[in-house]
Amino acid sequence: MFPSTAFNLPSFKTAAILGLAFAFALHSSAGEAPTPKQDEQVKELVNVANIGGHEFIRGLSSVCVDKDGNIYGGGDNRVVLFSKSGEKTLVWKNIPFFVLSLAISPEGKLYAAGGNLNSEGEPAGPQKLVLLSVDDGKPTIGKPIDFPSGIMVVSDMKFHGGSFYVSGAMEGKIYKFAFDGEKLELEKE
Repeated sequence: MFPSTAFNLPSFKTAAILGLAFAFALHSSAGEAPTPKQDEQVKELVNVANIGGHEFIRGLSSVCVDKDGNIYGGGDNRVVLFSKSGEKTLVWKNIPFFVLSLAISPEGKLYAAGGNLNSEGEPAGPQKLVLLSVDDGKPTIGKPIDFPSGIMVVSDMKFHGGSFYVSGAMEGKIYKFAFDGEKLELEKE
């Protein structure tokens, strides 16, 4: 069973703090406690969320941890990778939308989801999903895929058992998708 984070969030600051707590709860529930360095990184990311910006990750809205303990933080139009040792090693810049959620597939592929926002911070246009990868040591951004379900705001995403689950913050629903890496199809329950 997946916990739903689909509710109206008062701000992206709240989303960031909830995302941090959820990501580390998942990491810890896998039997691994965060290292002191990861604790420092979380504190830094929470401080970024609390002050509303930072030179490398303005508008923090999401975080995830891979099986090796690397931390990915997303916000604005960028995603930052902190290695397990705590070094900022990669930055994906100019993602073509505001990053609202990050997820790592069972194959270890990193995906970012989000959409464009208007001046009031409301969704403007379709929500999108994009693969973030590294080619020849350089961060690369795949071609964005539109969500077919009309999700207003992606608040969380998870891969499990061959399916891809997404919660929509404005709708208060969890959507289940079949995903082949290039196309998202909403599964009928």
